[in-house]
Amino acid sequence: MYDSGQRGKIGSRIKAPVHDLSLHFGPSTITNRTKGLSYSEQQLEKKLSNGLSFVLQYKCHPKGNLYGFGLIASRYEADITKKIEYQGIGFANRLDYIAPLFSMSTALSERWLLGISFGLGYLGFKQTLTDISDPKREGYFSGSTVGANTALNVGYKLNKHLGIGGEIMMVGGVFHPDNIKTTNISAPKPKEKMGANRFDFT
Repeated sequence: MYDSGQRGKIGSRIKAPVHDLSLHFGPSTITNRTKGLSYSEQQLEKKLSNGLSFVLQYKCHPKGNLYGFGLIASRYEADITKKIEYQGIGFANRLDYIAPLFSMSTALSERWLLGISFGLGYLGFKQTLTDISDPKREGYFSGSTVGANTALNVGYKLNKHLGIGGEIMMVGGVFHPDNIKTTNISAPKPKEKMGANRFDFT
């Protein structure tokens, strides 16, 4: 989890790692729900709104200071093993997020670390629809917007360069209909703004 760190104190405060490179993965859920759906459509939406997230992030805290900066890249997928089927169509949801970060990190002790971070950057989505009887027939909705994230994380240092930890992160954004496009799909685009708020537990 940690690329390198510094021990010692700034005044009475134990220094946080100067460089923090981490890889996270775990369950994720999208909280937004579409109004006016039938029961079976609601069940499909629930399945597409629960999946896995993969997060890669780097943070730098010069001289072990409390404040730092970094970069995050994350991806959500509803099902990484197979498409979710509904009425002969296979559905797959994906959300991508890339952003610079502002972070705060402090060492609670020689081994325990606590941090929070905020970011603002690119948020994109892609929903792929595949004909189950003919997988070559495929189309998708896609779009992009400005997204934001906030996260709380706790880490435990196993040694000077490696650690384990957990993070709770929220990623969100609003997609305007003008920024949504369709490819190989005859269905109309959404007429209203579409929100996407995602919670990761990694």
